[in-house]
Amino acid sequence: MTPAGILFGRNEPKREPRTQILRGLVGAFLAVTMGAIGVSVAVAADGFKVIVHSSNPATSLPREQVARFFLKQETAWPSGQVVKPVDQERESPTRIAFSKLVVKRAVPQVVAYLQQRLFSGRATPPPEVRTNAEVVSFVERNEGAIGYVSEGADIGRTKVVRVVP
Repeated sequence: MTPAGILFGRNEPKREPRTQILRGLVGAFLAVTMGAIGVSVAVAADGFKVIVHSSNPATSLPREQVARFFLKQETAWPSGQVVKPVDQERESPTRIAFSKLVVKRAVPQVVAYLQQRLFSGRATPPPEVRTNAEVVSFVERNEGAIGYVSEGADIGRTKVVRVVP
């Protein structure tokens, strides 16, 4: 009986344990599947792509790792190369979408978190640039760089990496 059933004196029908287990498994499967599909669709719908220096061997990166790079929680690529993230300006629709879908925080929350790390002496925030072209230029000039640009942006000599859930 649920708490509501206890409070209001309702009896719920009893289900066989197998039925409850099956429903739980199906629900979990659907949640995971829809979550994975939702991330892929949302990234495409919001129109941004993550780019790295052309010499970077990565072809895909876990979303959590990309978030750690931009939050300055992880500072080196597996090769040992220093990670150099670059952000777009705070009001940029591309940054808003990236922060929401990859970092899983609103831009003001990210800024506050990075300022706290700066004041505690643990990290400096990524540089902020105004345009897609400036992100591409930064990534082209810095081997360990990672950035994001709008879907239709010219990526120059950089390389797009897929962000996986």
